[in-house]
Amino acid sequence: MSVKRYKLAMPSSSQRIRKAKKSLEAMPKAKRIDLMVKAGVMTKKQADQLLRELGAHHFAKAKGRGDDQTDTKIAGVMSQLDAHEAEHGQVDLTPRLHSGATAPGAEASDPPAPGGGAYRQRIRAFIRSLRATGAAVAPAAAAHGILDVGFAAMDAMQNTIARLRLAAYSPEVTVDIPRNACGFHEFWRAKELIAVGRDRTAQAFAAAGRHRTPRATAADPAARMKVLLENDQVKIYEIAYAPGAENIEVAASALRVVRGLEGGSLERAYADGRKETLAWKPGTVRRIEPGPAYITRNTGSTEVRLYVVQVK
Repeated sequence: MSVKRYKLAMPSSSQRIRKAKKSLEAMPKAKRIDLMVKAGVMTKKQADQLLRELGAHHFAKAKGRGDDQTDTKIAGVMSQLDAHEAEHGQVDLTPRLHSGATAPGAEASDPPAPGGGAYRQRIRAFIRSLRATGAAVAPAAAAHGILDVGFAAMDAMQNTIARLRLAAYSPEVTVDIPRNACGFHEFWRAKELIAVGRDRTAQAFAAAGRHRTPRATAADPAARMKVLLENDQVKIYEIAYAPGAENIEVAASALRVVRGLEGGSLERAYADGRKETLAWKPGTVRRIEPGPAYITRNTGSTEVRLYVVQVK
């Protein structure tokens, strides 16, 4: 009986390195950066651990608390540090202060918060340096609380969303409102801000060579509409214009077939300031194609009544 023997081929170190490099290059950039940061942190922790061990052995030797293996342990840690530097570069030997320590000649800092550490102390020192720099540049700057910071962050987010929408859907006329016109929740300034908006809108339309479409006022009665039928396909209705009445909700974007029931004159006022007058007589039928928005006003002295079939 013959026995077959198989030899398991293990990949060489160079093959493993190439495979790992290909896997790293295939990763998304964000994940690759995250892995590199984590690897750097782990490398730093390994070096710190070796330095702590080395310091502990030297301290024990200096205080006479070592044993006959202390020199051997020091040599072993030193060889590990040499190997670490050969693989990862020079070890950072900058002293680190513990959470309650104060550097020689430095002012005492605030007592650390419960659970604080060296990183928190470094963050506090960085914030204090920023405050000192800001005070030197602008000593009269007002302090901001957590609510002010939160509202400012929401303002920045809303402004970013608005810019993205404007970039995606470019308007014909853009009305710019000053960013510092009001705060995020200053509702009590509604009347003031409405006035600012109207003024800025008028300026924007004038600069673009356009005129705002006139709106109906209390002196201009609205047209009377009676819906006869409405479904998903059509809307059929009668609309009556008394002398001076206006319709500001004309379905100009839809196809309509209109028949005159009672005659008269209706004026169309478009957003660009253009006007036109249509004469209606009983029995007149017109097919009105979709077009720009407008307002219809009865400029005659008699009532005009129309029968409209609107295609949805």
